[in-house]
Amino acid sequence: MGGVLLSGKYYLDHPENMNEEELLRMLEFNSYFLLGEAEQPERTADPIQEAIRKAKKIGVCVEISGEIPRNQTVRDLLDQAIDQCSANAVRHAGGDRLLIHMEETADHVTAVFSNNGRAPEGPITETGGLFVLRKAVEDAGGTMTVQSQPTFLLTISVPNNLIQ
Repeated sequence: MGGVLLSGKYYLDHPENMNEEELLRMLEFNSYFLLGEAEQPERTADPIQEAIRKAKKIGVCVEISGEIPRNQTVRDLLDQAIDQCSANAVRHAGGDRLLIHMEETADHVTAVFSNNGRAPEGPITETGGLFVLRKAVEDAGGTMTVQSQPTFLLTISVPNNLIQ
């Protein structure tokens, strides 16, 4: 729902950069979803590329350094994190770039997220999307840390031996 609202706001601010028909399809699907009448879409696209595409629709350019792991559990977590961090970059920081640094060792896969927006004014309260993301990361056996000063950093680390 948040993504549709941000897409609508982005469309109002930058109508030349967005396809109106696609926005209307998103609104229609969301309406059916809220009414409990939506079917689950088939999962055919790569979750990372899909998250990057969704970020672009709300005006956020995603830049990834390092190699993206092939493990589906990690890719699903990254998809969720990209969605949440790009929405929060726009909503809370006024940013338009999401930077992700990936690192894989023998023991862990680590992703560090930052953005080019304003630093948070104080500690970040993990509600909504961040709360759900933390639960998903911890359910996969990983850890998530959120730093608010001097800049926003979200770090996800998942042990290689716990992911299947």
